[in-house]
Amino acid sequence: MDLDLLERTLTDLGQPAYRARQVWEWAARGVSGYAEMSNLPALLRESLAADVPFSSLILADEAHASDGTVKALFRTGDGHPVEAVLMRYRDGRRSICVSSQSGCPLTCSFCATGAMRFGRNLTAGEILDQALYFRRLEPVDHLVFMGMGEPMLNLDNVLGAARRLPDFFIYKGST
Repeated sequence: MDLDLLERTLTDLGQPAYRARQVWEWAARGVSGYAEMSNLPALLRESLAADVPFSSLILADEAHASDGTVKALFRTGDGHPVEAVLMRYRDGRRSICVSSQSGCPLTCSFCATGAMRFGRNLTAGEILDQALYFRRLEPVDHLVFMGMGEPMLNLDNVLGAARRLPDFFIYKGST
């Protein structure tokens, strides 16, 4: 979800500032669209559905492993590939591995992503949308930036996404 576009659209519609927080709280809970946001006026939900895409990523492919791992391949609005993975563990924990870039400008010999062409840095919204995709499937406990790309080369957008990530994790034990 492009949070900047959301805020601009809400402002243009004359909505109070708290509406953006309401929308984000619903998204963080795992709803799949604006229609499920029952504390928003129906006309506002319709306007948002028309003007603000609920996800900035398009699911292109999904692979399921026998251990419960789910690997998703997305495409950005401009066609760049992005991978994210949901890892399920025997003790019930669920972790998400997200990408910070499409491809990677580094050519590390141990990494398959380094062999592909660098596309671009992902926006904070595109990083969040990887996590939100899996959050819509089930609650998650952890997130790691170990997908495509080098997070430190996209630090502003990684930090922008990281500021929002705690909103939808269910913490168990210590942090």
